[in-house]
Amino acid sequence: MEKENITGLLLKAIDLFSSLYSLLPRIEGGSYDLGPDEAIEEEWEEVGPGLDSIIGDDENLVKLIEYLKAERNAGHSIDPQIQELREWLWRAVTLVPGVNKATITGLTNHSDKYCNWLDWINRYYPPEQSKQEPFKERDTDADERFASQELQEVKQELVKVGLIKDGKWSAGTANFECLVKEFKGVFGIETKKGDLDRKSCAAFVGFDGSLDSARSSTNHEQQSPKAKSIKAICREIHTKYVK
Repeated sequence: MEKENITGLLLKAIDLFSSLYSLLPRIEGGSYDLGPDEAIEEEWEEVGPGLDSIIGDDENLVKLIEYLKAERNAGHSIDPQIQELREWLWRAVTLVPGVNKATITGLTNHSDKYCNWLDWINRYYPPEQSKQEPFKERDTDADERFASQELQEVKQELVKVGLIKDGKWSAGTANFECLVKEFKGVFGIETKKGDLDRKSCAAFVGFDGSLDSARSSTNHEQQSPKAKSIKAICREIHTKYVK
């Protein structure tokens, strides 16, 4: 993707984030009349809908991923605009001392997507690295598949039922393995060798446990109520898209 095609999108998001958080120094310094949560709510009424229109649009996420991939393939350092966007997204996800995280969650229908944008930037440009080697193609097309609306809906449902919290998998190792099997069986997410692609799935849902432990979990361990919920979500959404 040519840089010009995404520059306007990045600049608009950065400008909106800047407006939203322009009042934070006053909050932290104790010079703002409202409490932290009330101040964020007041500001959100002005700029929140604009941010939601950008972050909540799956096509914009695809544009971002394509651009990140092109930059990594070329061996470029992280674009300063991407770095600034990452910093704003981080503030939106973590907020600041004294501001209840539930405030943003309550003001937007896309709180999970703010985490998702941050996850994709960190996947291509880990925060601890300022420059990457040329991106080596993975042994799967999972990155592109996970950016699809179908898989994004699956992730949103996993967030809604509490299996993903604050961008991290919260349902345990055995249930993660159940998810991996569903991703292969239902959506065809696998390596070129046909193996279960645990690594890509872990990055997608924020699983930070042992992949070896997931591999060794038994079928019996994968029959919990949460596992049944995982299967129902995957199959229901897939059925909607194949009609």
